[in-house]
Amino acid sequence: MVLLAATVAAVALVDRWLAALGAAVLLMATGEVLLPTRYAIDADGVRLQGLVRARRLRWVQLAGWRRAGDGIQLLGAGRHPLLRRRRSVVLRAAPQAIGPLLEQHLGPAR
Repeated sequence: MVLLAATVAAVALVDRWLAALGAAVLLMATGEVLLPTRYAIDADGVRLQGLVRARRLRWVQLAGWRRAGDGIQLLGAGRHPLLRRRRSVVLRAAPQAIGPLLEQHLGPAR
């Protein structure tokens, strides 16, 4: 977060509008990681709601899941590595709380 603020401050010395635009783009690009994100899991997939944007990942867009530290990583599906990485997401939730639902739709953890 400090790096983002320093980048925006450095650009603001040159142009305020460019700094504002850069801040918005950086916030949108890193928002899911830096800002709180809520999620909901239902029969259709996973809905992620962040401060800046919302998106839905359907079950067919996910290849599986695994435990990741104190949360769960949903692994994206797709032919291209960039697409798989874009569809992957880490949920900060107890695996025992949502593990059975994930097993139902994605199979056992990897």
